[in-house]
Amino acid sequence: MLEIYLPVANMVVDAFGIILLGIFVGSISGFFGIGGNFIMIPLLNVVFGIPMNVAIGSSLTQIVAMSSSGTLAHQKMGNIDFKLAFFLLIGSLSGVSLGAILLNLLKELPEFDMMIKQIYIFILILIALIMIIETILSFAKNKKRWNNFHLRIRSVEFLKIKFPTSGISVSLIFPIMVGFVVGVIVGLTGLSGGFIMTPLLIYILGIKTTTAIGTDLFQMVFMSSMGSILHAVSGNVDAYLVLLMLIGSSAGAQLGARATRMVSAQDIRVLLSLLILVVAIGLAINMCIMCDIID
Repeated sequence: MLEIYLPVANMVVDAFGIILLGIFVGSISGFFGIGGNFIMIPLLNVVFGIPMNVAIGSSLTQIVAMSSSGTLAHQKMGNIDFKLAFFLLIGSLSGVSLGAILLNLLKELPEFDMMIKQIYIFILILIALIMIIETILSFAKNKKRWNNFHLRIRSVEFLKIKFPTSGISVSLIFPIMVGFVVGVIVGLTGLSGGFIMTPLLIYILGIKTTTAIGTDLFQMVFMSSMGSILHAVSGNVDAYLVLLMLIGSSAGAQLGARATRMVSAQDIRVLLSLLILVVAIGLAINMCIMCDIID
């Protein structure tokens, strides 16, 4: 056991334990192709006892490095719609600022940890259900009705603009709105936003998956950077914690990426939705236990 003092969290933790957690979460991130903060943040709080605001701010900071690496790879493959990313950023940078402000207001409340866990549970269950429904629809004829949804979105003529890289024409209202909603969630919860933004781009705007992923990663660099700065100024980022997480997650991401060769894309979506549900249920159980202890 190698103990290290975290000055911002004001506590001593097992460095090897944090690195192992980083390897575990990095493997999941590499396997599923999304940020693993929806697991990292709850485990930092529940297992290591790190305050939620520090876990959120520090985890968000490590997203900057992970999304930057992914952006370079997708840029070489031509998967980034820079024009669309610009309008997403108009919404997301505003949203992440509001989310960070809300977090700083809420962290002064005695029931802050419980409140954040409730928000987490709601978001995770919602995302898992959406993914399960999408998987079911992919095998059903009703998927055509789902596809008609983004056709109705595109039919709105107000402030309509063409995005050649994505191959769509859509009102500016929708990418800005999508960016704002995801930005608020990222700023408030520290979640990477990738597993929220990418489905929205695919199912609401009708963008192909590779372009949605590349564009999301590009704008995530700026959105997570903004969130990191805001959280660092507010005293929610512990540099030592960020370093330990990056050491583990960088190695784990390589392991996870190689494991994807053994599983089909359809199976990966099913496994991810189940994993998200498990995390949500685990948080709910922990919250109930904590409520009983307080009572």
